[in-house]
Amino acid sequence: MGTATLAHTTQLRVRPVPRPPRAVMAVPAEPQEPVPTLAERVVIGRTIPPPRADEPSTAPQADATQVAQTLCGPLVEVVVGTRSASQVARWVTPHVLARLRQRARLTPAPPQGAYRVPVVRRLVTCRLGAAVEVAAAVDDSRRTRAVAMRLEPHHGVWRVTALELA
Repeated sequence: MGTATLAHTTQLRVRPVPRPPRAVMAVPAEPQEPVPTLAERVVIGRTIPPPRADEPSTAPQADATQVAQTLCGPLVEVVVGTRSASQVARWVTPHVLARLRQRARLTPAPPQGAYRVPVVRRLVTCRLGAAVEVAAAVDDSRRTRAVAMRLEPHHGVWRVTALELA
């Protein structure tokens, strides 16, 4: 009988060592005010006095014609269905945004591969006091659409408060 040698191989095992816990300083918890309910917020909103007429309003620095030129294309893209309505939400009032979403749901999806950026062919503006009314013709590659909107100053920027698209 032969002698068998037992080959013993040692494999190194690597185990991650957990990090020691960080020392956290205990901060005494301040009592938090309860969150007001919707009814309480409505009452608070109604009791805030309206801004006084002698307070200076922040007029928008941007030219209303340039803003209208820039906004016409994205607004038509929302109606056509190539842009989400939430992407123009900051430049329109909530009422206009709701109507844009409703109109976009009614429009069939555009055919694949037929997308082209809308081009403003003609734009006319008319200043009415602090507001500006705009009439434009926008070509979206399938048809030319008429756009009429009203821009009003809101916290130093122009905001669409009324919109009609044909």
